[in-house]
Amino acid sequence: MGELYRALLDDGFWCLNADDLDEIYTLLKEGNCIRFAENGSSVPNIEVKFALKSLHKRSFDDMVEVLTKKGSIWISSIEQQIAFKKFFLGSERDMEDARHLCRVPIFFRFFI
Repeated sequence: MGELYRALLDDGFWCLNADDLDEIYTLLKEGNCIRFAENGSSVPNIEVKFALKSLHKRSFDDMVEVLTKKGSIWISSIEQQIAFKKFFLGSERDMEDARHLCRVPIFFRFFI
């Protein structure tokens, strides 16, 4: 986690949850997620968490590679994310996120 954290800071991002690597690691170990956004902004942001539960690990059964300007990362499929937000989490915010993911053109899903 330390390498990722330092790389994000070096590339102009900040952690919305905490300023200290030890505190961030504690949050992750306790099953919480952390969020990173570009400096000076809080939206959009990316959520990072450890896959501690079998449900979290299963969400990567159909991973997709997301190509970025700086390289690529692997995430769970958009369909997995929609289903998880809509049927498992179900808050109004999660439903809004699921609706947004349904509207995102396929081309932009893979070339962020």
